[in-house]
Amino acid sequence: HLYHAATAYYTAPFDDCAVVTLDGIGDSTHCGSVYHGKNGKLTKIRSFSGYASPGILYSFVTKAFGFRPARHEGKLTGLAAYGDSNILIDQFRTKLTYRNRQLVSDFIPNLFRSRVDALWETTWIDELMETHSREDISAALQRHTEDICVAIVRDAFEDTGASHVALAGGVFGNVRINQKVREITPGQVWIHPGMGDGGLGLGAALTVLKKQIEMPHVYFGGDIGAIKNEKPSVQGIDAESWTPESLAAGVAKACSLGYIVGMAHGRMEYGPRALGHRSILVTADDPEINNSLNEKLKRTEFMPFAPIMTEKAAGKYMKNWTSEHKAAAFMTMTYDVTDACREDGPAIVHVDGTARPQVVGPECGIVYEILVEYGKLTGKELLINTSFNMHEEPIVHSADDAVRSYNSGAVEVLVIDNTLYASPDILEKIKI
Repeated sequence: HLYHAATAYYTAPFDDCAVVTLDGIGDSTHCGSVYHGKNGKLTKIRSFSGYASPGILYSFVTKAFGFRPARHEGKLTGLAAYGDSNILIDQFRTKLTYRNRQLVSDFIPNLFRSRVDALWETTWIDELMETHSREDISAALQRHTEDICVAIVRDAFEDTGASHVALAGGVFGNVRINQKVREITPGQVWIHPGMGDGGLGLGAALTVLKKQIEMPHVYFGGDIGAIKNEKPSVQGIDAESWTPESLAAGVAKACSLGYIVGMAHGRMEYGPRALGHRSILVTADDPEINNSLNEKLKRTEFMPFAPIMTEKAAGKYMKNWTSEHKAAAFMTMTYDVTDACREDGPAIVHVDGTARPQVVGPECGIVYEILVEYGKLTGKELLINTSFNMHEEPIVHSADDAVRSYNSGAVEVLVIDNTLYASPDILEKIKI
């Protein structure tokens, strides 16, 4: 948790702040911590027992629903918007509480005391599902987790005297929780883009370095490389190629015509989100695109698609967004949407009236340029951005990965670095 705290504090756009970490369970017995970050130093205030972990409780319900714990918790966050949290909230409050600045649970330790073959028994949730919907269970779980996280952050502000907060750990991959934290924060909220355990290596380095570093973008991974067709699963690409004078203009034209574009450009993103370099980009003005895109990618229908937009568009479409919200560049929190967003981008508005935006500026290069060019064509600097992969597959990394996805029908237009690939009839329309 020190390393989680280091990723949050040393990459935050402010120095004096409360630092809160929360995950399932780590460091053998802990699920979280509170630090005060100031003058380049982290001072620990408290830690929380992993045997009273909100992350474990969330994973427990994820498992009961038939999803994979520590992987599919976001599905419950999506489901929660369809349910009524009032029906079962008191049930969850009896399983896990936060009082006197500590997390307390008599229920969660039973999971760890079970026989090995009984670990992750879900009897309690199984019984609830006999009489209640998954939507109502998810809604109560989500609300209870939000309430606990908000209470922990409130106390952290009081303990540190800070007005800003930096967050890390898998629990803060929950974008609705981060919105609730933002709404009670007097200053600004920063969520480290690699908030999960994938960020711990960086956290170890920053713990030694003890130096603030800027993260204007997260394109720190490997380059896309050339098409090699070395994998047995990869065939030659059945498409024509075109290298336009302006890649941004070519992609924007494809999106404006309603084509599904797979981006495999430059260096891969750090962290769990696809943020434009390994993304699928699609118009957001067709509410029916969600069904067809989900069908193509074999994804769960209740999960919302997220938007990518310029800062100019964010001021128009996201309520209470300001240019100081640096964490919004990495798709780490939701916002309530405006009426203009509902009109211009109905495909990215979730049933609860929120969206999880990636807000980009010129520092994001080609991604920003595509949105500006798309805006010239349509008047809207806004697109759907979802990860470039079929359901349950890793996000594409290499050019061969991208070709395999194209050949499987995931996208209609494929971008590999500065070249577009598509069928002859589609390319002809894009070039006009």
